[in-house]
Amino acid sequence: MSFFGSELMIEEDRERNESDAAWVVEPLDYPRGRGLNISIECEDANALFQHVVNAGIPVRKKLEECWYRDHDKSHGELNFLVQDTDGYLLRFAQYLGTRPNDAPV
Repeated sequence: MSFFGSELMIEEDRERNESDAAWVVEPLDYPRGRGLNISIECEDANALFQHVVNAGIPVRKKLEECWYRDHDKSHGELNFLVQDTDGYLLRFAQYLGTRPNDAPV
């Protein structure tokens, strides 16, 4: 699957052989995605969020603007979360650029 240049490979359970050993992270207990947050950059988080909502997909965290401090500046993104059926958290994020930490909000 590809989304604006980001790629995500999802593999179904199947019989494995020795050559698969490096790829196996067992045990595969449900929910498999416990503790994993996958961030996927997108060009238009608002449009994607509306598409997800209109498709009836449950949203774990609504669309919001977030700023993360990095020394004398902050990095911004517009993001939201969904959780897939295996428990993986998928964060879709649109980069908003940087601003000085003393900039008005």
